Amino acid sequence: NAIDALSERLSGEINQTDPLIAEMMKIKQVAWVIRDAAGIDRLTIGSIIASGDTIAPAQKLQFATLTGRIDAGWQVIAEDARWLDLPQPLTDSIAKAQRLYFQDLRSRRKALLDDIAAGKPAPITGVEWVNLSNPGLEAIMDVANIAFDLSDAYAATQAGEATYNLTGASILTLFFLGFGLFAISFVLRRIAQPMADITTAMRAVADGDLDHAAPFVDRLDEIGALARTLLVFRDKGRENRRLATELLQQERLSALGQLTATVAHELRNPLSAIRNTVYTFKELAAAKNLNIDRPIERIERSISRCDRIITELLDFTRVRDLNKNVASFDKWLNEVLNDQRLPPGITLVRNLSAAGHAINFDCERMRQVVINLVDNAAQAMAGSDKNAGTGRIVVTTAARLNAFELVIADNGPGIPAENLARVFEPLFSTKSFGTGLGLPMVKQVIEQHDGTV
Repeated sequence: NAIDALSERLSGEINQTDPLIAEMMKIKQVAWVIRDAAGIDRLTIGSIIASGDTIAPAQKLQFATLTGRIDAGWQVIAEDARWLDLPQPLTDSIAKAQRLYFQDLRSRRKALLDDIAAGKPAPITGVEWVNLSNPGLEAIMDVANIAFDLSDAYAATQAGEATYNLTGASILTLFFLGFGLFAISFVLRRIAQPMADITTAMRAVADGDLDHAAPFVDRLDEIGALARTLLVFRDKGRENRRLATELLQQERLSALGQLTATVAHELRNPLSAIRNTVYTFKELAAAKNLNIDRPIERIERSISRCDRIITELLDFTRVRDLNKNVASFDKWLNEVLNDQRLPPGITLVRNLSAAGHAINFDCERMRQVVINLVDNAAQAMAGSDKNAGTGRIVVTTAARLNAFELVIADNGPGIPAENLARVFEPLFSTKSFGTGLGLPMVKQVIEQHDGTV
């Protein structure tokens, strides 16, 4: 019962994913119910054979109830096989169950019950009856197993990342029916407790704890398969959370873009007027020999800074398509670093070990990535007493098997732990100047190149 309930919970989570999976899960569950009823029917007949008694009225009613349950369920499966385009393996298994159980075994069962009802001794023993009925019952169980396996294979093909394997539940159910008390002991020790642990883990994942450990993933049996299925659900949850975060970020970026476009339009007109007015002041001051050069220069710098901030905001919110070209990365990087101006006391070290290795990238966008990172490192060390005169920035490149790696490291004070999770948020900055778009822009450009930072 515990295994059946767990199977129902697991399959219920994917029933809505695809119509074919939903149909396969329905056929599996109906076949399982049929097999259960057929097993009780076989057990009842076996007890009559063993006792040597005739069929009691209560047993006749039970036979009628079980037969109705079996036939009603099989009618559902037969209708699906007749009208739906089911996979060939499932169609074959339904035809096999129809022949072995509903034709061959049913006729033998009827003859056996007719003899017993007529007062004749049973022509076979209980063991012979079990052996006789095994193929038919196994064929019904095969319908459930094949329906589930087809769902599993279909889901794996569609998703490309998951294997939903619950055949262990079917194997354990047969084991329960076949070996009795020994199976109870085995299941309690090897199955029930692990399943309880997996169920607890599933509940934790369902409640949003996507970092919860999945037990028994190293086991090579069905419990391990269930545990690895839990990993798939957990990873899918993480992926959904990541996508939701990205969607929220995109929405914020879109809103920021709209706001930036409006603000840029509204600010640049008065900034242009201010710049022209300052120019006029500058001309008048020169004509009248007024010594106001420094205030005017300060105003011009402030105007340029405002204009630069607007440009950075527009560049960040309007994601441009990359203009990629194949080039030697080390040669290009060397030229970029040659143009870099660092404060006194900070040394730039180059460990470029991918000479001649060409990659496909946008030179201008990647140039801004390198400049931003080197500037960040220099500014952090310039403001730190720890690095007075000993600041060191090390730029390293390496060509890996399936990727190209660029590392820009410094010996500065580092990033405080409370800020580390927010460094890629637009407009977040711990500096008294700047827009807080340097690292978000770096992440944006690198991800456009299918990379990570």
